[in-house]
Amino acid sequence: MAHINSFDTLCSVDTKHLPLSQAYTLRSEWYTEQYVFDEEIKQIFSSKWVFLCLEQKIPSVGSYTVLQYLHHPVIAVRDRNNAIKVYYNVCRHRGGPLAYHDGIATTNVLQCQYHGWTYLLDGSLRGVPQFDKVDLFDKKDFGLIEIPSIVVNSMVFLCFGEPTEDIPTIVSTVNQKLPPNYFSTKKYHSTVEYIVDANWKVYADNYLEGYHIPLVHPTLNTMLSYRNYKVETTNEFVLQYSPITSSEENELALYYFMYPSMMLNILPGRLQTNVIIPISTQQCKVIFDYYYDEDVFINSPSQIVEDIRFSDEVQKEDATICKAVFQGLSSNAYTSGRFSVDTEAGVYAFQQWYRQQMCNSSNSKF
Repeated sequence: MAHINSFDTLCSVDTKHLPLSQAYTLRSEWYTEQYVFDEEIKQIFSSKWVFLCLEQKIPSVGSYTVLQYLHHPVIAVRDRNNAIKVYYNVCRHRGGPLAYHDGIATTNVLQCQYHGWTYLLDGSLRGVPQFDKVDLFDKKDFGLIEIPSIVVNSMVFLCFGEPTEDIPTIVSTVNQKLPPNYFSTKKYHSTVEYIVDANWKVYADNYLEGYHIPLVHPTLNTMLSYRNYKVETTNEFVLQYSPITSSEENELALYYFMYPSMMLNILPGRLQTNVIIPISTQQCKVIFDYYYDEDVFINSPSQIVEDIRFSDEVQKEDATICKAVFQGLSSNAYTSGRFSVDTEAGVYAFQQWYRQQMCNSSNSKF
């Protein structure tokens, strides 16, 4: 079929629901076209809860973390009531940033890094240097703009519009396979960010199947039992899991993908959270946060170093294959493909969810 140049035509052609054994993968235009990317911003990333971090990343009053999410600068801070508040990282004077990097407000105020305006942790404007000659100026009108957020089982989510999901119920379902209070027992260690030269859905598709592991990740393949690799799908997330070959206690590696772009990689003693942030049709950022059990911090620092080193190796392997796949999707040789029933149920579930969000939702501003 000829290349499709409009969103409405793409939806009409590529939304037929078929069972996995008969279904086709997303057409290449879903990955390569700017009109699709623009529509994703409106249809998906305006009405969905998106993951920020575990609250342990913001451990004490005045501590904060910053993030650039699409065109939104974000700062999340723990206020004087020990609650997490999320604001736009934007001073109300002339748009300067309150912070460039994660840190702590030692005097419990946030200061604009441009002209020095200061804000209390509740977002209210406190200090305005050299503004005594300005008429009709009320500091109450220039507080920080808060972003809707929610903390569920230590996980911080935010939404740039009107959320349509019941995130507490989704998280509760995820927790069913985990020990009680699993997330609250983890301690934050560090963050690593990667720029991947591929559309964000290429990265998501790749994460959602183990089919590629033997060829792309030869070392990881020795650590997981590929023959016993399982996939479970729901309307809100996909779970993949495999026995760990070196475990004498039949422990599992668990990999959760929560729509649209959050991942939980769970190994004994360690939780790694990932979030994919679209940058353009052909590039995305992936943020890795590492959390460990307290006893791992104390007794096994070398294990942490090796864990992060090996994760970096796997991530670079994924980045390489995702770049190559995106180049293939962008070529004249590819339109759409088929799914392996045995190994790609997770990709199929995500793509069905994606089609529904994109073509069955009403337009909304982002």
